[in-house]
Amino acid sequence: MAELTTGLIDNFPVNGVRPSVSVALRITNDGDSMETAGITGYYLNGTIKEVYVLEVVNVNPNEVIIREYFADLDAFEFLFSTSSETVAISVWGKDAEGNLVDAHRVLPAELDSLEPIIVPTGPTGETGATGATGETGATGATGETGATGATGETGATGPTGETGATGPTGETGATGATGETGATGATGGTGATGATGETGATGAIGETGATGATGETGATGATGETGATGATGETGATGATGETGATGATGETGVTGATGGTGATGATGETGPTGSTGPTGGAGSLSGLQVQLQGSSGGTVANNANVLFDTTINAPSANIIYNAGIGTFLINQPGNYYISWWVNTDGAEAEPTVSFGIQVISGGSQTILSSSPSPMVTLQLNGSALLTVTTVPLVFNLFNNSGATVSYGISAIQANLTIIEIASL
Repeated sequence: MAELTTGLIDNFPVNGVRPSVSVALRITNDGDSMETAGITGYYLNGTIKEVYVLEVVNVNPNEVIIREYFADLDAFEFLFSTSSETVAISVWGKDAEGNLVDAHRVLPAELDSLEPIIVPTGPTGETGATGATGETGATGATGETGATGATGETGATGPTGETGATGPTGETGATGATGETGATGATGGTGATGATGETGATGAIGETGATGATGETGATGATGETGATGATGETGATGATGETGATGATGETGVTGATGGTGATGATGETGPTGSTGPTGGAGSLSGLQVQLQGSSGGTVANNANVLFDTTINAPSANIIYNAGIGTFLINQPGNYYISWWVNTDGAEAEPTVSFGIQVISGGSQTILSSSPSPMVTLQLNGSALLTVTTVPLVFNLFNNSGATVSYGISAIQANLTIIEIASL
């Protein structure tokens, strides 16, 4: 992906004539796959740059594409957005005779990049030596006493003591009277529990080993040397000037109108002085442009999208240029221009009407719309506009303003637009 610009090219008149009246672009693709090139053209209107060219072209491998645009302007600039570095673009100004203008030549290597320049980082320096061991830190505060441990298991029962020796048998006494049974003696108290043996002493805690000192930070490695700038490529040879096309044949003279009836003879006035002979008037003529849409039978046009006329029927005027890629018309001569148009429509989704109109997008701000009655979306919708052009170039289009996608009717011609140049200012 590359973003490139020619920069602003001055084209102010020299002795009343601008150096360039048109600009040609040469686009090539040296890669193995199809790439794209976006083209945006600006002209200088006072101190503001305004868009007058907006186009995207597909470039096949090893294909060469030539595009030519109007450039009879005080200053102009072209920006390019390419999908690959294999796409190369050169720019050439042309004078009124079609000759190349060297001062307005911009070769691929001379285009300015709009992307930031990244300077490569030098190699990483060697790791510094390990520093000396730091001093032992102070002993931390004593931690809180831990919770009491669980009670240990009951010890095993000790062995039974030995039976004592049997005493000697006493003599048998006389049998006395049976005495009363004595009361049962009280149960003797439980003997005292023996003392718990002393707990053995806790062994001494070993000393904590000394912490090694933090090593000193190694010195920063030296910055790597900047690589040498590559040599500038040689300037390509100037292409040969193309031959001037043959002059077109003169159109036939229009039919002479019928002579009006003779008026009544007026009274003879006094003979006045003879006036000087005036200049001979030029022959009256109309010029303009007619285009049609013939390749979208049953197709569609999205809401707010331009009608893309694909066929030029007649184009005798050099003052009107049509850009078929984006559907815009450019007028480069002040004057009055009459525009008439029609579109065959066959539905607009859920909308009950269709609406199309002329919209001026540069050199003015008019929008002249025409809408169908409701509910009606299948018809031949037509409209017209009269534009007075004082600021050039003036750019306009015919667009869908229906609020929904509109289907073209199934017919040989889906749309027609005619521009008639009535008079120059």
